[in-house]
Amino acid sequence: MMRHIPSSTTLEACLPPMHINKSVLNKLEKGDLLLLPIKKMELMLFDERRQEIVAKALYGLYDETPSVLIVSDKKDTPKTINTNKYNKLKIVVGTVEQKIVERDKILPLQYSQPQNVTLYRGNRLIAYAKLQQHRNQIVLRIEEVK
Repeated sequence: MMRHIPSSTTLEACLPPMHINKSVLNKLEKGDLLLLPIKKMELMLFDERRQEIVAKALYGLYDETPSVLIVSDKKDTPKTINTNKYNKLKIVVGTVEQKIVERDKILPLQYSQPQNVTLYRGNRLIAYAKLQQHRNQIVLRIEEVK
């Protein structure tokens, strides 16, 4: 099954939204390690308005190029946590250019610098970080706090 996307579309590749304790986000500093509650690099591809999930994908290398493998083209809404203790953290890994999204398609991932991600609290940019492995866990090393 294919899903047609309007022409010249840039899709934003993000980790699934994560709920992180507000106090942790308020104290972020350059050099901090933020442990992520994930085991593998599953991504969501959002439309250019950052509103709708177009597909789910897995991050990996294809011909030594950072890429995403489309695993599902179903629309899905992330689960929300209704609490005042946590903020939803959006972690943007990069973008892909695509008109048609279909299962098992491999798309090159584009970003300004390898392994750099952008962190948003709601719609507000809060930090830049590097995606890394640390003791078999995926972590973000904070590079710059906004």
